[in-house]
Amino acid sequence: MKKLLLITITALTLSSCASMYDTYQMKGDINQFGKPDQESTYNNKTKTLTWYCVNGKYRSYDYEYTLYGWLRTDIYESNCIGGKR
Repeated sequence: MKKLLLITITALTLSSCASMYDTYQMKGDINQFGKPDQESTYNNKTKTLTWYCVNGKYRSYDYEYTLYGWLRTDIYESNCIGGKR
């Protein structure tokens, strides 16, 4: 019984940690903004996704591959308005 309780507590802890990172994952940004217009991969651990907006504006998000998947590390937005195009 103790072992089952320990496994359950560990699973819940890991689950809450993972959900904490959900809003910073690449898949969440792609769901919000659609397929990126440009994807640059610098090595197996870093990527930049770029979405072009109206009037030459764009948003560019950097990601790093971690234990939780591709997590956002930096954002540049040049006054893009709205979510998906």
